[in-house]
Amino acid sequence: MNPISHVDAGIIQAFEDEFTLSPWAFVPAVLMLALPLFKVGVILSISISILASVAVAFFIEKVSILKIIKILFLGYHSTGDGLGAILDGGGLVSMLEIVAILAISCAYSGIFNRTDMLLSLLSLIEKCCTKTGRYATTFFVSVATCVVFCNQTIATLMCSDLLTKPYLNTGGSRQELAIDMENTVIIVVGLIPWCIACSVPLTFFNIGINALPWAFYMYLVPLCYFFTKKRWFGNRAHGAENQDG
Repeated sequence: MNPISHVDAGIIQAFEDEFTLSPWAFVPAVLMLALPLFKVGVILSISISILASVAVAFFIEKVSILKIIKILFLGYHSTGDGLGAILDGGGLVSMLEIVAILAISCAYSGIFNRTDMLLSLLSLIEKCCTKTGRYATTFFVSVATCVVFCNQTIATLMCSDLLTKPYLNTGGSRQELAIDMENTVIIVVGLIPWCIACSVPLTFFNIGINALPWAFYMYLVPLCYFFTKKRWFGNRAHGAENQDG
């Protein structure tokens, strides 16, 4: 409905010089989107998509196996002019920082669970789930963890640790918790100015926090879900209504 009225011919020519533009290039993306719809596991779907990408690179783009392996580990680096800013990056090496964050976060999670350091806090959260509802409790815990840890990954893991037992003890399910977290901690972290998910994009575009009120998606999704959750979970949407079973 809103086609691009103007495309830089130079960019198109750069892509044509760099790649063999073919419909086969869509196959990895199509597989990644389609396979989960047929209830194929995420890890298997990603693996199949990666194998399809390797096949396209080898048979269509005529990239050697050694170069493909190098790209898998070190990322892609354009040989042409003008595409580097768009395409360069990726690879397993670029994920080492994320892996380190996950390892540290999971270590903290294990320490908290094994030592029962958060036992009193879990008890308080369970009472809140009963009195104010599980989703409202998840929202406030999400905001608190994002404010303290300033990182979406750590905040997500902490929310999982803090909310799993209270959810199960008040009649909720892991699926309900996953959806509630998707509509809270995963999104609201982008509204907290000192969190990475907010500060990095604002810095990249050279704009201030006055742009946040225009980020409708990040606060309308949690708000709309608050009023529509009962449609998906019925009377189970609130812990106070579920004490009998």
